[in-house]
Amino acid sequence: MQTVMTATSSVAPNCLRAHLTPYSENQFTGRVDINSSTGKKWSIYLHYGRVVWAGGGTHPTRRWRRQVALHCPQIAVNSIGLRQTDKYECCYYHVLTLLALRQKLSVEQIVAIIEGTATEILFDILQSIELAGRKSAEDEFRQNPPNQAAIRVEVEAQLSRRPSKHSILPPNCLLEMPKLLTQAEELWETWRRANLTNYSPNHAPSLQQPELLEKQTSKSVYKNLVALVNGKRSLRDLAVFLKQDLVVVTKSLYPYLEQNAIALVEIPDMPGECVVKSEPPATTKSKASTPKLLIACIDDSPQICQTLEEIVTAANYRFVGITEPVQALPMLLKHKPDFIFLDLVMPIANGYEICAQIRRVSAFQEVPVIILTSHDGVVDRVRAKMVGASDFLTKPIDPTKLLATIRKHQLASRSHSKAV
Repeated sequence: MQTVMTATSSVAPNCLRAHLTPYSENQFTGRVDINSSTGKKWSIYLHYGRVVWAGGGTHPTRRWRRQVALHCPQIAVNSIGLRQTDKYECCYYHVLTLLALRQKLSVEQIVAIIEGTATEILFDILQSIELAGRKSAEDEFRQNPPNQAAIRVEVEAQLSRRPSKHSILPPNCLLEMPKLLTQAEELWETWRRANLTNYSPNHAPSLQQPELLEKQTSKSVYKNLVALVNGKRSLRDLAVFLKQDLVVVTKSLYPYLEQNAIALVEIPDMPGECVVKSEPPATTKSKASTPKLLIACIDDSPQICQTLEEIVTAANYRFVGITEPVQALPMLLKHKPDFIFLDLVMPIANGYEICAQIRRVSAFQEVPVIILTSHDGVVDRVRAKMVGASDFLTKPIDPTKLLATIRKHQLASRSHSKAV
């Protein structure tokens, strides 16, 4: 039977290293919980003083998806996972062990995911401690009596707790606590020097005054901001989406945040922790199973392609993005998609020309071609119909409308097939 011992201590501002380092130096094995009186809780799992995994805090599902997208782009995050009836202390750690057993990830990728996860969590703890210290200083400055409701952060250690009772990653996947603390401290110091202390990277930028933003930016910048600043991606999500540094992305929004043209808002975590299906045995094949529809997007903007990819893969479709218009037809012939989303305004070859080329290929004569455009005018629609376009979808892309468009043409295609 497992023996559990508990010890609790309060964490003063800027003393996280002092409280966590002894667990590393004393080769502690178990779970270290960091609890905030605001209700937030983080956990760090150690094996003989080395970090096995870290969890808890804000947006565990978003964090998992970010790390997979960042370090393992070959993995479709919706394609593997656990049965909903299974219970694990850290389900994403267990998913990681499954991927390791199936040889889907290299040791380097596994380490990168654990390191990225732990660094994010330590950063969030440091920010909570900083804000707790600031709150205490403000109370003292005002000469108020001690505030029993002031934010506090405490550490609690439990021996012999593991992130998964079923499996554990090998020793070469364990990380050194001092190194992780140094990385988190350096990131936090960079965040502070950029005057971003009060901004949480887990909050999402949301457009508040579009007219003010439109006056201060060019048309192209405004168009990109409207598409990106939709209140659905946290600053961390946005940084991974844009493949840019978190501080750089946040600083680029700073002037608009100061003017209240853009606000940072709290957003919920993505639904469905470990909502994925186990792989079927290699020897069994279901006769009833049908291949997932393949959605293609031809758009010279990588951001638009990534937005579409996020939407359609979350809806369990496959996706191929084509950002070079001159490569559109060869790529389509190679992948043979079931749906094609086509940008209207592109360099070298516009959407009308590419649509006409697509319709000249017999294999694509019945494939729905949906025009993506920011200018949904009558003339555009007439001209698009003349070259064989099936439908229009306006930018910025609305996920509900996009998926509805796919379903509409999917049903129309089935009805046509039955009639024939």
